[in-house]
Amino acid sequence: MEQYKKDDRLKSLYYHLGIYNRETIKLMSDKDIAVWILKEVGGKENVDHLTHCATRLRFTLTDASIPNKEKVEAINGVLAVVEQGGNSYQVVIGPG
Repeated sequence: MEQYKKDDRLKSLYYHLGIYNRETIKLMSDKDIAVWILKEVGGKENVDHLTHCATRLRFTLTDASIPNKEKVEAINGVLAVVEQGGNSYQVVIGPG
């Protein structure tokens, strides 16, 4: 339990310092990945609609200029981001 708390604190520190890379943050749960993706696309306030399949999260965003593509792609578990124009935004997920 103490190790998890330590890892969680390190992930939080790296996140707030803006260190987004697969080498630094490896032990992320699916929930961690989902929370980080949601934060980086502008939070729930910026999501008008969301659908998914096995490999993609398909967002319709209120403001598509808010997400930082590089930060989203750097999240462990995110393979790519597809900006489709307008307010459509896709996050490709899977094992890296």
